[in-house]
Amino acid sequence: MSPLSTPKAVIFDWDNTLIDTFPILYRALNATLLEFGLEAWPFEKVKQSTHHSLKDSFPILFGQNALKARDYFYYTYRVEKEGKLFPLPGAEDLLKLFASNGLYMAVVSNKVGDELRSEAEYLGWSSYFTHIIGSLDCPQDKPSAVCVDVALSGHEESNLFRQDVWFVGDSLADYSCAVNSGCKPILVDKIEAQINDPYWLFDGCQELLAYCKNLIIK
Repeated sequence: MSPLSTPKAVIFDWDNTLIDTFPILYRALNATLLEFGLEAWPFEKVKQSTHHSLKDSFPILFGQNALKARDYFYYTYRVEKEGKLFPLPGAEDLLKLFASNGLYMAVVSNKVGDELRSEAEYLGWSSYFTHIIGSLDCPQDKPSAVCVDVALSGHEESNLFRQDVWFVGDSLADYSCAVNSGCKPILVDKIEAQINDPYWLFDGCQELLAYCKNLIIK
């Protein structure tokens, strides 16, 4: 892993990159599968299969019931997350460090945009990000580069060199989105896939925070 230089912008994934929602997603998805007559998935399958947007994945899973399943999933998800929405270790301090050093930040997630922004507001994090981009906000969702283009549209450098941008995430969709958009892939979890382009791996936001303190702190 070659040394990183200070970025000019940082794009974050949301779920299980900055906040701990996997147990909530696990329960909500399995409740939805059972409601529509399908078998529940084991923990690992859910972990490996929930990185694409519902817009893209639910028609494959639920066919003509995709919209009903989506509504049921989000109803269950909101019930499950009540009082259980917490930052991952080091996440808030990482955002504070970047903000105090004037770094441009945005979120690109495959969670539906309105839900995503309500969670950022709940955590008091909205002000950290110039753009919070979720599913249905752009013509295509992650891993398309389109959502990254929108996320960076508020940067003062209109022709920002993409290798000066970090894309921080935990999944193959995040890695692929970084590669597709020309950003540096910064992973905070190992992914079970064969990948060929360079990437940087950290053990969660806590380790990335420690690295960044040495890199950019003033």
